[in-house]
Amino acid sequence: MTPEIQFHSADGGPIYFETNFEQWIVEPYNMVTAAVFVGVFIYWAARVYKPEFKRTFLKRVLPILAVGGIGGTLYHGFRNHAVCIYMDWVPIVILTLLASAYFMSKVSGKWWIAAVFVLSFFFLMGAANAYVPRRYATSVGYFLQAVMVLMPVVLFLRKRQWAYARYVGGAVLAFTVALTASVLDPHGFLPMAPTFYGTFSEL
Repeated sequence: MTPEIQFHSADGGPIYFETNFEQWIVEPYNMVTAAVFVGVFIYWAARVYKPEFKRTFLKRVLPILAVGGIGGTLYHGFRNHAVCIYMDWVPIVILTLLASAYFMSKVSGKWWIAAVFVLSFFFLMGAANAYVPRRYATSVGYFLQAVMVLMPVVLFLRKRQWAYARYVGGAVLAFTVALTASVLDPHGFLPMAPTFYGTFSEL
């Protein structure tokens, strides 16, 4: 039987196996992996924000990634305010929606198809949050977000003769490990929380 997930009253977020409120850094593994995204933002910002760089999609989404990285670092590090948890997960949802819409529009050539596709998954995520037991809702939501991005990405790769498919395959493998860690975390089998593993899939 899966143990019930406990939630912290200060921020409303789940209490992971590694969470220790007696430490100054409450979730060290999660904090470090969230901070990695700040580094990813700095790395790409130095390359993207140049006149010769033409891919405007990356220029637009990088600030969202930065907010998520900063919010995730503060949230997992200190677990003391609800604002931080929103800064952690809302940018992830926005990036997922934008990436899914971007690749679906590239594949279909029609913006309305991309919009219907994204809205359909957004509805499914809302239904999962409403009807799936709370201890499973987060994992189901992550799974649906991954599928929402993966489907148009696979179609896009097929149009490009599977160029860079190995990177997508690696991300899928890492995400599978992260999702498994999310399900197992309440049992305390692993010392670090699911965010530690999820970082590698998002990178």
